[in-house]
Amino acid sequence: MNKKKTLMIVISAFLMAMVLSACGAGNSVQAASKDPVVHTETNGYGATANRATDVRDERVGDGSGLLMGLSGDLTQEEVSDLLYMREEEKLARDVYAYLYSQWQFPVFDSIAQSEQNHMDSILELLTAYGIEDPAAQTAVGQFTNSTLQDLYDTLIVQGSTSLEEALRVGALIEEVDIQDLDETLTRTDKVDLERVYSNLMFGSENHLRSFTSQLSRQLGISYQPVQLDQDRYDQIIADQPGQRGRAGN
Repeated sequence: MNKKKTLMIVISAFLMAMVLSACGAGNSVQAASKDPVVHTETNGYGATANRATDVRDERVGDGSGLLMGLSGDLTQEEVSDLLYMREEEKLARDVYAYLYSQWQFPVFDSIAQSEQNHMDSILELLTAYGIEDPAAQTAVGQFTNSTLQDLYDTLIVQGSTSLEEALRVGALIEEVDIQDLDETLTRTDKVDLERVYSNLMFGSENHLRSFTSQLSRQLGISYQPVQLDQDRYDQIIADQPGQRGRAGN
């Protein structure tokens, strides 16, 4: 199934789930009087992810951040996946930055900065392989991929309705990221791409745990996966960060 068809199914399923949730909930749920837990994420060397209140400008990568040399020429499919993943990570960053501006809930700010690190990792690969960056000339909330643009526009509206919906949006984004990374890893045998994608997977799993934990701790809601199958979701939630020894930031 191609990414565009998958995302359209995701949007439709998500919106239907939100309608059913709203019908059963009555009044909107307010956050419980608990201090929100700020998401922190560490890489394999113990460095805490960068945090700031605003989304920072894109930097120009020079390829120097790669942890190993290039693996050889890329296939067209590998190039397409890199371009898509660059903007998919941007979507996550931009949605979370927007939701933080709406709700001032620290987990969105924290994970937005982590997503910036994910974007930077993809940018290093694009630069090292001489591939033009699709996000270079786009502002926050703007995408060259029209499907991702539609998804961004849908999710910020949904996430603006309540804190519960905002956290559900975060969990959905991470579910989609994990599924896309699972598929992308099957389409490459390049060591440098596999290393970066595995790092992003570690981060997305960590983010999913953070959002679902906040739904439970703040609002008493047990999240049910929208995109991942139940077994895959349960395995992610049961894992503890760092168990598999992968770096992520």
